[in-house]
Amino acid sequence: MRLLIFFLFIPFIVSANDSCQNLDKNAISQGARFSNTQNIYRVGGEGRLQFYSAPDRKCLIDHVFVIPGDSLIAYIEYEDFYRVMYFARNNEQISGWVEKNRLRETHKGIAPDYNTPYLTEVNTLTGSSDFTIMLNNKYISLGEQWDEQVRKRAGAQISENFVGDVSVGESYYKYYQHNYGGFEIYTANIFWQKEHRDIDSYIISQIILDEAGFLTSRGISIGDSQQIVVEKYGQVKVDNSDNQHWLYYDGDGKRLSFQIINDKVSRIILALNPDENGI
Repeated sequence: MRLLIFFLFIPFIVSANDSCQNLDKNAISQGARFSNTQNIYRVGGEGRLQFYSAPDRKCLIDHVFVIPGDSLIAYIEYEDFYRVMYFARNNEQISGWVEKNRLRETHKGIAPDYNTPYLTEVNTLTGSSDFTIMLNNKYISLGEQWDEQVRKRAGAQISENFVGDVSVGESYYKYYQHNYGGFEIYTANIFWQKEHRDIDSYIISQIILDEAGFLTSRGISIGDSQQIVVEKYGQVKVDNSDNQHWLYYDGDGKRLSFQIINDKVSRIILALNPDENGI
């Protein structure tokens, strides 16, 4: 009798798997896609956040979950779910669907935003030193070669993740995220053709500061006032879109950005600007 019951369940299991596969394909084709500049989310709430093979609670993936505080990269929104990718500690990439009400915006993405509208004129930065940051009493410059010496200057790395192949102009470049205490460094093989470098050579493409204690070349740190930024850097480009307030300075194919919350610097970003490099 038990054997008969077992065989009766087989068609149901196969049918459920087929249903989840079909729903997954349909949701990927019809869902809304995220911009790569705003697609990093952090898990909130309490308890485990389960992964599903399709945007349906019947499509649970056994023993695959993340916990509050973990970061996910979102790619597609479909009804009450996001299709996401998670980088495990062994650098294994895990993809699936999670319930979106547990995810919190970080206002970060796997690629810099190079198409920001500006509301005022700008004071262009001309010195290369303006795109150098003091990290752990060592100087790190945007655009410099990412080698072992620079790795040592950056300090103790918490984790490293392969972000993916990011489209810049008509080309795709590989990006890596390097996480440290209070800041992040993104490296990429961007410009390798133009600069006649090896395809596996990487440069620093972006630096993000999230905590006080790290200084720009003109002495600005997280927590400084907007007035001090303008005093140090002069007239500025301003963007107030997406309910955020940013100050921008461009120069030499690079961009220095200050996010302002309650009149204080809350985040500093240095990023290469492909548009100004003719790409």
